[in-house]
Amino acid sequence: MNNYNAFLYEGDTLLINEFLILCELDAESFDLFDTKIKDIVNERIDNIHNDYGSYDVFDKTSKFLFNDLSKFESNKIEYFYSEVNSSSRQKVVLDIEFSGIFKIWFNKSILYIGTENRERKKFVLEISEGKNHILIEYVRQNGYNLARGFVQLYNYEDVQKGIVMPKLMDYLLKQGTLVVSKYSEEKHILEFMILDNRGETYDVHYYLYTSQCTIPARLEGMVKYTLDLKGLTAIDNIALFFDKSGERVNLVHIISQEQIDALILRAIEHTSKKDDAVRIQLLGIVEKLKKGYLTNERRFLLAAELQSILENEEYTSNREYYLSEIDNSVLEVNVRKPDDYNEAEQYPLILFLIDKEEVFFSDSVEGYREYFIADFFSGGLLGGGYVSEARILEVLNYIRGKYKIDENRIYLLGQSHSGYDVWTLIENYPDIAAAAYMISGYPYYPNIRNVSNIPIANIVSDRDYSYFDKTDSISKVLSASLYSQTNLHNIIHDALADFNMYPIMEFFHGKVGDPYPRTINFRTERNRYLSSFWISTYGILKSKNYLQVKAEAVSDRLIVVNVENADGFKITLPPHIDKKSFVIAVNEQEFRFSDYSKAEVSFKYCGGKYFEIKQWEEPIDYRKGTGLLDVYLAPLSIFVPRTEIMTELSIAFNFASPLSYSVINSLYVRYPIYYLDELSTSVLKGNLIFINVPDLGFYFDGTVEVPITAYNDHFTYKGENYYGEYCIMQVVPNPADNKYSILLINTNNNALLQRCIFTRKVMLPFMFNGFHDYYNNEGLIMYNKKYYGIYEWDDNLKEI
Repeated sequence: MNNYNAFLYEGDTLLINEFLILCELDAESFDLFDTKIKDIVNERIDNIHNDYGSYDVFDKTSKFLFNDLSKFESNKIEYFYSEVNSSSRQKVVLDIEFSGIFKIWFNKSILYIGTENRERKKFVLEISEGKNHILIEYVRQNGYNLARGFVQLYNYEDVQKGIVMPKLMDYLLKQGTLVVSKYSEEKHILEFMILDNRGETYDVHYYLYTSQCTIPARLEGMVKYTLDLKGLTAIDNIALFFDKSGERVNLVHIISQEQIDALILRAIEHTSKKDDAVRIQLLGIVEKLKKGYLTNERRFLLAAELQSILENEEYTSNREYYLSEIDNSVLEVNVRKPDDYNEAEQYPLILFLIDKEEVFFSDSVEGYREYFIADFFSGGLLGGGYVSEARILEVLNYIRGKYKIDENRIYLLGQSHSGYDVWTLIENYPDIAAAAYMISGYPYYPNIRNVSNIPIANIVSDRDYSYFDKTDSISKVLSASLYSQTNLHNIIHDALADFNMYPIMEFFHGKVGDPYPRTINFRTERNRYLSSFWISTYGILKSKNYLQVKAEAVSDRLIVVNVENADGFKITLPPHIDKKSFVIAVNEQEFRFSDYSKAEVSFKYCGGKYFEIKQWEEPIDYRKGTGLLDVYLAPLSIFVPRTEIMTELSIAFNFASPLSYSVINSLYVRYPIYYLDELSTSVLKGNLIFINVPDLGFYFDGTVEVPITAYNDHFTYKGENYYGEYCIMQVVPNPADNKYSILLINTNNNALLQRCIFTRKVMLPFMFNGFHDYYNNEGLIMYNKKYYGIYEWDDNLKEI
């Protein structure tokens, strides 16, 4: 808006990302139900062209291209103003999302009043020829770290045609009556107003949840109504039923923090009196209620559910809780069962990986009642891999274990950060899903051919930070027969990432996975991921940092395999192969088989060639490629010595509660920490971290081999001594089970634990970014104020 040039609307999608700050007022003067524009604000608007230089321009945007509102104080009201210039009168759709309390006026008519942490609305408007005014009144909510917002305009005709977002028109047609409400817990007073300035009247019924009674009323739009609810002191809900449309709108969910605290105390007291399933359920709901970001409706529903369990009353909920082996926490998955579910039948499953907790796909799907639909939040935004992967695989196993799921009809859905989760998951486990739907997430591009056999729908935009100049990168590699890409124009990341806008169920419907595709492409840099359908490899060759294989079942008597940098591999013969007589050609070398009785054929690399072997007997270095972070791919326990010095314990807390590099960097994971004298055989299973434990062999009967030996004044590696202060991180196999890992952290100066950037704070990288120069080593040493990495054991120390 330099020199005050209004945004020019020419019939295309328009991002409005510059505003004039008209003025700032104390929040004490804020009235939620006042829809009139204050005189001082009108004066500032009228004075813009005469005194433009006295106005600050607000145009701070992030890489997501939304406006970053974090700089504004929570005790102030901000007024943002922008103009849109149009050459003609035309219909548009306005798409707005703000975090905090806000009001928006268009051409001085109130459109909406928002009250939630993040609230998104869309409106059909008619813009006038010439200048059109957008005014936003904004109050940032205290303690909410994602203070942001965006405003976009879409061409109405394009919306009708499905060009902007395929199902946006369906969404607009379903929008109900807009109501704003406010409840005072202290005074027990409810105020509300129907946002409709057309002068209409509405015949309604008030509905009270506890008493199940209804009270008729006639209401007018844009009039504030007040209800005295002093008689309602229990958990209750007041809603409006609109007689004409049958629509229900919740006005208030009455539940005080004191009531929630009392319920939590009761629940904790009852955990010892209930059976395991109910105890886990109680603990799960308690953990959810402790989270501060829940909407009032979610808090109310959880509290009502908790009260029902405590009172042994019947209730209906899709929420399920289970005890996670990952960190001994109780996790929640929202499961919508098929109608008329029969335990003897198998059903397809759609797993939606939530990136914004409490936004459930299963709640928005009206049809497709023959599916299981599950919503799961993996505990944070990790962009695929590590803790996210471990929890996603665990919840899949939980659902499979409880319900009969058709293994060939499992579908994955992700948007925004969970879109990255889905891409990473299907690249590493190409046979995990029958189909996948991604909205605004990007793959790890070197391994993109791994998903060649999976039907994929992908939503991209040239203004989404995930893609920008890369919108055609995936479609150039993947076959159009299985890969479907919807290219949207000028739509930013946050506006793009909304599953309600896309035909997701229509895409999944009828797709069935094929466990034996004719052609397989697979590439990996990590020995954690070695299989693709009917090809399994045995690891990446020494000194190599990737392997790749292309296999094709050309006919019922010929399999052609081209393999690079693999220690060996196994073929599980597809059912159409004629075992009486077939040939496997490996890198142009032919192996002939007659009257073959086994289901598999294995090969080993030796002397520059591959040879058939009876079976693979050598251990696999599963830590290669994942390195130090391999411990975050499975259940994890942490051990520290019991000393008066608390440094080791503080570092243990860092590893027990790692962070991510996302906009929300906290992860909801708390790995258990033990003192060494609490160590027992039962806790030596899974992945382990030992901090400053001098003799690991003592705890494993001398069976663990540690490549770097730590002493008081030096450490030794490959027979060479390195004298001086050090902080060593190294990962080795757990002798109880080679598939699990032990991370050892040793130092001869505890102060280094606070100085080393990888122990003083643990930040898990996004796996889709590829190899991490520091973390993805099997050894990492801080020595003489420098960092040295060891990619795989027997490599020399390499300064990083």
